[in-house]
Amino acid sequence: MCSKSKHKIIITYNGEIVAGSLLIRESRKIARLLLKNADSEAWHQAIVVENILQKRSPVAAKRQARLIKNRLSLMNPELWEIVDKGPIYWLFSSGRQKAFECLVYLHRYNESTLSRMRSTYVTPLQGNFSARLELLQNEKEAAPTASAQKKFQKEMDTLKKKQAELSKFDDGLRHHADMKISLDLDDGVKVNYGKFGDLLVEEKAITGKK
Repeated sequence: MCSKSKHKIIITYNGEIVAGSLLIRESRKIARLLLKNADSEAWHQAIVVENILQKRSPVAAKRQARLIKNRLSLMNPELWEIVDKGPIYWLFSSGRQKAFECLVYLHRYNESTLSRMRSTYVTPLQGNFSARLELLQNEKEAAPTASAQKKFQKEMDTLKKKQAELSKFDDGLRHHADMKISLDLDDGVKVNYGKFGDLLVEEKAITGKK
């Protein structure tokens, strides 16, 4: 049996921290200053003199710098490194045809993310491609002119390339989903990025693989 507490719990929020967008580009610059353990003079030089945040006035620049610094101060230096050097959002892509692309927020990733990506998006998309191809084939056969038939065939050819790319991506996605990959922030971006093979954009550039 549960009883109600006689004491009220009051939760307060810092409006500067919870409000506004993520400010990814600006956050990377502030994270870099934190990693350098910049003193007040270095902060002034970077924020006001060099205007690294590209704001219209020193007041606006200092206000945004303070906002981002307060947010990042809740993290440890390892996370600052991720903000500075690694993409906060990781782009999963099927390839050049861009049949499927999905942004995943790094700190929301867990072992079931890839399975959900596959069941919620990739598998239904494969069904949509098949249905669209069947429809285009029927429209092509019913087209009254050769030029109209050619137009439908061109769209079908493009869609078939996407379908083939998506099928290959799905094979890799299923393989990695079955592995139930977990991330360890202490390993760094390069190691964690490499766990997903070629499912991620710029995998070779970030991991250093040839």
